[in-house]
Amino acid sequence: MTNPEIITAIPWDMEILRRSTPLLVCAGLVAVLAVAATACVPGRTGAEDAVGDTDATAVDGPTQSVPIKPDQLVTAFTHDAVICDGTDRPLGEIRGALPGERILFDSPAPVTLPETVADQSGRFRMAWNCDPSEARLQWEVRALGHDSGHEVTFTINGTSAEAVSAGGLTLNLFNEPVVCDGTTHRIGSIGNAFPGEQIIFTSPESNNIRPGTADDFGDLNVNWECEPNEAGSMWNINAAGAQSGRIGDFVVAGVAITPEVIEDLVVTIVEEPFVCDGNSRPAATMGNFAPDEVVKFSSPDSDNLIDGTADGLGDINVNWQCGLDDVGKTWSLTAIGVVSQRTATVTITGGAPADVAALDPEVIYVENPFGCDGGTRQFATITNLVPREFVDFTSPQSEALRQGQADQNGALAVNWQCGAADIDMIWDITATGATSGRTASLQLVGGTPANG
Repeated sequence: MTNPEIITAIPWDMEILRRSTPLLVCAGLVAVLAVAATACVPGRTGAEDAVGDTDATAVDGPTQSVPIKPDQLVTAFTHDAVICDGTDRPLGEIRGALPGERILFDSPAPVTLPETVADQSGRFRMAWNCDPSEARLQWEVRALGHDSGHEVTFTINGTSAEAVSAGGLTLNLFNEPVVCDGTTHRIGSIGNAFPGEQIIFTSPESNNIRPGTADDFGDLNVNWECEPNEAGSMWNINAAGAQSGRIGDFVVAGVAITPEVIEDLVVTIVEEPFVCDGNSRPAATMGNFAPDEVVKFSSPDSDNLIDGTADGLGDINVNWQCGLDDVGKTWSLTAIGVVSQRTATVTITGGAPADVAALDPEVIYVENPFGCDGGTRQFATITNLVPREFVDFTSPQSEALRQGQADQNGALAVNWQCGAADIDMIWDITATGATSGRTASLQLVGGTPANG
């Protein structure tokens, strides 16, 4: 069995899934199956083991795949974490050896690694055996063909039966297939991992997928990048929590941008004006973006716009949400496709809900005639305004009228002040909602004070 005190964990320094080529993970190598040669052999892990022309500076997602070299061993494991229960656990197989070639194993960990022999197709099956006390250890192992010199290095992760029974990783792929345009696309997220644990990705089609680190909630965003010449490719990917042992499988398919799709963007207004009732729903739709491309939105009237993603036909809904405070406002939006660089504009106007718009403002007098005693007090209430909208007042008999604001129920108390010189004066007043544009007319008569 291994000695955990001298096991050195492989450093993981990338946060998100990276590139498209294989990598694999297993646990401690101890036994060889009787029917065929077995041993644990991992694939490439991390940027430092990347094969081919890779860009190790990108930390947000995978980049293009790197073809597997014919002069190296290739892992094809069915499990990336091995249950440590003292029994032999199959891992899968390694390919690329010479027929009948002896396969040697070594590791910096103090483990027993018996050699094995490849079959006539250059393959050999592998198993691993570890005790329950080793459930969270990692083992780095190298497999080397004695005659060919072909080799591969991989990592095996131990886990417990309890961790596996707690459920697998949850997958949410919302942008698949992915457009192979040489840029990074977020394709989904992984959940139900241990908080802060490394998530390791493997694929028989790619040996350069970098691991990521789950956040405090056990979630990890998954990005992907592929080149135009990889359109039509498909990557079968296994994700495994390095500590939890939880796994999940998903497939990424690469698609090409169709160059002949050059039609102008089509904008269709769904709701005009858009009723500001606090609910989110489509205000418009746009078509003829590149399939599955990210669409960015901007507006001089709002800073809180989020990106969207066109569907496989290049269509996208423009969802909007506004409240009663926004009735009467106008938002000018510009949409631009990240891949196609095509742009479209749309204007959204906030409208009042039916139960608000159907009501005309109503004036309720509190004191009229108004006793002109020099004091300030309420003479009327205006109701049925838009909640919290500002109200402007004008009168041909007075230039010093201040703006007011309706309360959350759409009501506004109107105050007045006049002196003895204003007795018998009549003021014709118009109140106009700054948001709704609706008006109310008031007429106030200056009266003799009750104590006058």
